[in-house]
Amino acid sequence: MKKIYSIVVFVLLAIPISNAQSRIEFGVSGGYFLGSLSGSLTGYALDITDGSGVYIGLFTDIKIIDEFYVRPELFYANIRGENSIVLPVMARYYLTDKFSFQMGPQLDVLLDIPDNFKDFVKEFGTSIAMGAGFDITKKIGIQAKYTFGLTDRVDLPQIILGDIISENNVVVKTNSLQLGLTYKF
Repeated sequence: MKKIYSIVVFVLLAIPISNAQSRIEFGVSGGYFLGSLSGSLTGYALDITDGSGVYIGLFTDIKIIDEFYVRPELFYANIRGENSIVLPVMARYYLTDKFSFQMGPQLDVLLDIPDNFKDFVKEFGTSIAMGAGFDITKKIGIQAKYTFGLTDRVDLPQIILGDIISENNVVVKTNSLQLGLTYKF
């Protein structure tokens, strides 16, 4: 229940109160989601795993000025049977009438961490997302985003690490690639 309250508060804070000149549009998005874990162990880089899946969700486009929009999103992602809720807040700048560049923070919540990993895996994570979008029509668009994980997702106790490896030398972060379609109502 605490997760749901946190998600609702985050989404409400991400949607600014609009004035009479602002234009707000709502829509749905969905597509391909490629997630990966990258890490390091005492200075050596590791590619731990990649997983393909899908995402589906809702977004709000808030027009700030002609070329600049803010897009809070809320979507569900499933990667190889692992479920998460993802909350990006993208600043979108239109370089042309149809092509936009986007960047912003992203919060993700892992929904089903296996019981034997709950003590070691952090369920909340933050990332920086960047990408591009193209409006095919006024209602249909495509977008691509890549996220760079900022949060170390593991917290391994010294009893597991042993005396040779310290806690500070083990880092695991999540990254993702999202390719999808958008539809505005």
